[in-house]
Amino acid sequence: MEKGENDTMKLDMAAMKRELEAVKRELSLTRRELQARGKEKSVEHKSRALDVATEMRRSHGERKEIWERIHRASHSTSLSFRGLSGLSNAILGHISTMTHLERLDLTGCSGFSAVGIKHLYDGLSRLELLTLNRTSISDSSLEGIGALRSLQQLNLEYTDVTDAGLAHLVNLPSLTSLELLGCRDVTSAGIVHVGRLRSLQELILRRTRVASPGMAHVGQLTGLRHFDLGETEVTDDGLQHLTSLTKLTVLALPCGITDAGMVCVGRLQSIHCLNLEEATRVTHEGLRHLTSLTHLSFFAAPAGMGDAGIEEIKRLTDLVSLGLENATVTKRGLKGLRSLPHLKHVKASGPGLQRMVKATLPGVEADACTIL
Repeated sequence: MEKGENDTMKLDMAAMKRELEAVKRELSLTRRELQARGKEKSVEHKSRALDVATEMRRSHGERKEIWERIHRASHSTSLSFRGLSGLSNAILGHISTMTHLERLDLTGCSGFSAVGIKHLYDGLSRLELLTLNRTSISDSSLEGIGALRSLQQLNLEYTDVTDAGLAHLVNLPSLTSLELLGCRDVTSAGIVHVGRLRSLQELILRRTRVASPGMAHVGQLTGLRHFDLGETEVTDDGLQHLTSLTKLTVLALPCGITDAGMVCVGRLQSIHCLNLEEATRVTHEGLRHLTSLTHLSFFAAPAGMGDAGIEEIKRLTDLVSLGLENATVTKRGLKGLRSLPHLKHVKASGPGLQRMVKATLPGVEADACTIL
């Protein structure tokens, strides 16, 4: 083992030892408390003390797991604490000394604050992927993130980040992927800042409160390839700003889109994966505009679509996978799909629909699994 690796191991073990000693002291105190309360007649007191002891033992196990993962990561560029609590600011401070790290996943973790997150910015200059999904971070936690000049992917799903927090991202020159799924305090005002991230190739805005005005700024991201607008407030008016996204290959649209919006979608000729499942106001007339999408191979049709929609879909000759959510199609309508030479899979959900697909389209796999 080289000297640098040996020093790192000693540092990890020393820090872990201090943590475990602290836990032992806590457990010892809890046992004494339990014994004292055990002498009382109150069942409620006994139960409460048992709960405390159980929680401390769980905490002990998690802390041990944390330090074991840190030690293993001394020989890796990737570190994940997914789902673990007890990640104190001090532990994040120690992680910041692991300057070789390129990928860090803190999904669902707790126990730290903005202070701890900022330790990471100070030390992990090589970090390329940072995942903070379902953590308690807020806008203040993103102050200083611009120090991560190598960061390419940032995942902030289901956090309390707001429009103001997104302003801190503008100094990330290498950022290619930003995931904001479920960030309910993100609106079109925040997309002003996102529009300055000119290296972005993937943008997930699903379940945010972004509306059509924000699309003018997304339209400036001409390198964008993957864009998810599902469950947002965007309407047809917003789609006219997206026709500049000539490299877009994956697109998911919300329920506010109608046939008028399909004119804009039809101009995005690089698309090979399109999700219109939520866009139930799109009819067969809107689907006619998709025939110009000559690379379209994965398509989720508007939920509840009928035979008239199938008549338009059968013109999409490159289709490999098709989603039919609660479709009201008949066997006669489904037979029209036999003309699709590459169709291999149909996601079918609804009363008897899977059975009908299997009977009508031999050789095509039919199930209820998502395709997009």
